[in-house]
Amino acid sequence: MSALTLQTIGTRISKWGEGPIWWNDKLIYVDIEGHQLISLDPATGKEQVWDVGERIGTVVPHTSGGFLYAGDSGIIAFDPTSGTKQNLADPEPEKRATNRFNDGKCDPAGRFWAGTISLVKNIGDAALYMLDTDGALHLKVDEVTNSNGICWNAGATKMYYIDTMTKQIRAYDYDNASAAISHASIAVDTAGHGYDSSPDGMTIDSDGNLWVAWQGFRDGQSDILARRFDGDAWNDEVLVSDSPANDWEPAVAADSKGRVTVAWDTYDTGDYNVRMRTFERGDWKAAEPVADTKLYEAHVTLVYDAADRLWAAWNESGMNWGKDTGWLLNEEGTRLYEDRRVALAIRDGAGWKQPAGDINEQLPQDFEPRYDAFPKLALDADGRVWVFGRQRLRWLGVIALSLF
Repeated sequence: MSALTLQTIGTRISKWGEGPIWWNDKLIYVDIEGHQLISLDPATGKEQVWDVGERIGTVVPHTSGGFLYAGDSGIIAFDPTSGTKQNLADPEPEKRATNRFNDGKCDPAGRFWAGTISLVKNIGDAALYMLDTDGALHLKVDEVTNSNGICWNAGATKMYYIDTMTKQIRAYDYDNASAAISHASIAVDTAGHGYDSSPDGMTIDSDGNLWVAWQGFRDGQSDILARRFDGDAWNDEVLVSDSPANDWEPAVAADSKGRVTVAWDTYDTGDYNVRMRTFERGDWKAAEPVADTKLYEAHVTLVYDAADRLWAAWNESGMNWGKDTGWLLNEEGTRLYEDRRVALAIRDGAGWKQPAGDINEQLPQDFEPRYDAFPKLALDADGRVWVFGRQRLRWLGVIALSLF
């Protein structure tokens, strides 16, 4: 195994960083509450930040240069060179106090789809829109509350869409030539299965199967479930977690060989630990530990790298981390949400290994106790593993784990 080193990339601290995309060898993302668009060149460490003067929910690059973003005032064409902004569409000006644009992305033909969210949870008061390549705006789905994930299959014949409040993943027949959606169906309805939950992690394996993991709660028990989409139909749900205790917060990742791994938090031994199961060659392997000590271990995230090694990151804290006392200080423990660190491990073959160096030492620290929390892993097109995290109530800049 080659040596692994940690390198801090970027210095920015965002209020609410979201929506990272990889474009022309740069990482592009938004700071929603900071009203800013950020471009990071990992090769040089150079950051460019543009203040757009409003909350910005999502951004996509334009082939002719510049960006399209969706925010408080609608869909905007932004020229980063001149700073010029052009409002292309503002479908909900009368709802400025309660709604804003949220998530979105381009379809396979380059049309920009973006949806709004009701910040005050007015049911059905938001919508999903599509900005066509000719500049015309079309209402595609109405009576939405919190427009979120949207994606298309490789053949551009199906579109999947999440309105978070419905606790469903919808599937539509998709015509890539016209952008027409039809024959809406419910691909996954967690509420219909008796779970008080919403779809969570999602990935597509090398065979084109869409995997969805979510947190379920039924009969006083929280479990981890998975379903696989094979061509035109969803397989039956599988109970992934096998403990008698509550299990939460699933993460999912797939490698190039068709393996799919799901990890989650469990309370099966009276303290929080991390477990995982892998689906391989048509069979679910037995659950096994990722982190299993008396420390608090939770909020796991997964990614397979280009060499099909599985990376896992999670939060860990002291043994008496305050689960019963909230913000009150335990006599020999730590406060809830304080003194948290990011743990990181790589599975190469049968065992877990630690990378060289402590990732927490790469994070800026200007106060004690530590609070490096809620890590998220991602792999870019050049094979680099990235870690996103939060520090107390502030979003951090990006931490890159470079592979050599």
